[in-house]
Amino acid sequence: MSKCAVCHGLFKIVQAPPLAGVLERGPWKDRKQLDEWIRNPEGFMKTSAYTQELKKIYKIPMQAFPAITDTEIDLILAYIKEAGDAAAIP
Repeated sequence: MSKCAVCHGLFKIVQAPPLAGVLERGPWKDRKQLDEWIRNPEGFMKTSAYTQELKKIYKIPMQAFPAITDTEIDLILAYIKEAGDAAAIP
C-alpha cells in the first residue's frame, strides 16, 4: 500500500495502469524484465517501446525501487493475483 497503491489501483487507473492482470500485459510475462522495470524503470525504458508508451499515456515516470527484493516482488504479485481472483468470484 505504501509503494504500489500510491500510483496504481488494482482494477482502476489512479495515476498509472491498474495492477490486476499485470503479468499478462507488455513484456511482463518475462519476470526478469518486470523485476528490472521495478528496480530501474528509467534504465529499462530506454530499451522498451512498451514502457515509453506508458509514460506518454500516463505522463508520470515509474518510481524506482532499487532495494526491493525478489521475495518482496513475489509477495506483491501474489497479493495482486489473490485480490484479483477474489474480486472475480461472484
